[in-house]
Amino acid sequence: MGHPAVLNNRVKVLTSLHRKLIEHVSPIWTIPYYPKGPLTDKMITKMTKELSIHSDMKIKNKPFEDLKEFEDYVDQVNVFAGVEFDTEYKTLKSFPKVFRFYLKFPSEMRTEEYDPKDINWKTGELFPTIVRTTPRGYNSSFGGPEASYISEGFATLQYFLSTAFIKEAIKERKIHSHTNYQEMALSLTRFPEPPFNIDNFIDKTSMQMLPLIPLAYISIFVRSAFLMMLCDRTITAVYSGMAYYLASNMALVVLNLYYVQIPFGYLLALSMIGNIGVGFAFRIALYQDVKKEVINWTNVLNPPYQDQQYSIGFSMIMMFAGTLILAFVFFCIEYIWKGNLCERIPIAREYFRRSSRVTALDNDGMKRKVYLAIKGVKKVHKKEVLLDNVSFNVYVNEVTALLGNHESGKKTLLDIIIGFTYSTEGGVLFNYKDPLSDPFARRVLGYCPQKNIIFGNLSVAQHIIFFGTMRGLSKKNVKIEVKRYTRILKIDGETKAKNLSISQRRKLSIVNAFCGRTSVVVIDEPSINTDPMTKREIWDIIHKEKEGRAVLISTNYMDEADMPETALLLCLKVNLFATEPHFS
Repeated sequence: MGHPAVLNNRVKVLTSLHRKLIEHVSPIWTIPYYPKGPLTDKMITKMTKELSIHSDMKIKNKPFEDLKEFEDYVDQVNVFAGVEFDTEYKTLKSFPKVFRFYLKFPSEMRTEEYDPKDINWKTGELFPTIVRTTPRGYNSSFGGPEASYISEGFATLQYFLSTAFIKEAIKERKIHSHTNYQEMALSLTRFPEPPFNIDNFIDKTSMQMLPLIPLAYISIFVRSAFLMMLCDRTITAVYSGMAYYLASNMALVVLNLYYVQIPFGYLLALSMIGNIGVGFAFRIALYQDVKKEVINWTNVLNPPYQDQQYSIGFSMIMMFAGTLILAFVFFCIEYIWKGNLCERIPIAREYFRRSSRVTALDNDGMKRKVYLAIKGVKKVHKKEVLLDNVSFNVYVNEVTALLGNHESGKKTLLDIIIGFTYSTEGGVLFNYKDPLSDPFARRVLGYCPQKNIIFGNLSVAQHIIFFGTMRGLSKKNVKIEVKRYTRILKIDGETKAKNLSISQRRKLSIVNAFCGRTSVVVIDEPSINTDPMTKREIWDIIHKEKEGRAVLISTNYMDEADMPETALLLCLKVNLFATEPHFS
């Protein structure tokens, strides 16, 4: 792709400020200016009027007669930009022929796609400090993130202030002009760059033109395949948490000193240790690069030295073998030693073909449907009994409260229900299905932890859409739930979650557990960090949504657990006591 010596980015009439400018920073933007004078008042008033007309932003101006006060005010959050004129404008009566002004913007970017900590105007640099093979922001019509004169509104403000000066000067001199200011263009010129190519398929196309066998051109992807295996190997090493990985950097330095003397078998074994294998491969790659030798699938197994057998191909094979081994180690750690509260279980055939540890539910004689059943749950951790033979049912259309202090085993019981850890004995049934024998049993579960599950950049409606879609609702049903739950929450569906209050976030997190037509809902401390009014609203939501569901909540407060139409379970250390016949 050719690149011209000079690239002009012509910005025609800027009828609106860049849409990605953060609008929630301030509902009304202020443009302060110095000094206050008859001419500056006219220009700034006309400029702010034009800006308000051609953009969706509310803008006002604020004059200053003291330069120090002006400079201090420019740092305020609600300031769009400051405009400074020469001091002579205090008393100037007519517009000069030469117009000079200074725009003072914040040093950091304010558009959403840029991180204010890292991106600033970089006025002290002509070119990026990192050398690139392509021009900066070549595919951006705005010049890229480091040249945001358009997206930040700099060019917009410059345009409208300049046209305001021209209009007022022409009006003062009584010159009749047919100039259409809407057709005036502002040109931004980039620094010249030499021609460049950016086409990842040029090598492929060139090889296809040669008389090669079909698919021979994929040899150019050897480097990508090597890096892919490196990534796989590194990820599995991190997951497995192997102790030797911490010392591999020092081992790499030492081994490279004795690389030539290491036998071939030892090299293969050491290559399974991620960083060492990478070091060996890079050593060979650098050597072949010096010889101007291209690595492809035909020579990937060829050693670079005549007296060596090791090659990049063997490094890739051994890294792949290490990936498989560490994946198995990760599998064992994740599922056999799962969780901090779980005892270690030896590897056995039963582990890979699990069967239910829970027998059929007993009939309690009340003819009520059980959506959640806890059967004989026992949990032992380091010879300490955390739960001992806990059994109870949570019935449909009911709210069951689990009451207990922080050391009563309440959290451990919830972790077992959710699946964060396993019980030593007994188990949990969801709609008469055991998760150990049916991996889809927990699909009916909605869970709200103490910490709100909120994504700041998503709106309220998008949260409901996300959780509803994740639980298998159709688009039609998702729209119905969005309308229903936004009405229950009494919050505009387009409101971003990061703009909600703490109480509103808690209510949204609870609604997330209900949406998607879940039949079993578990809520840990529903009214944590909320005011009394919000507590009442949360309980109204829970009791309204209990129809067709079994709801289990945990709480430390007696007044919450003793709410009307709520079954109470007292969770003491090890054992569980009920105020109603919830034991099966």
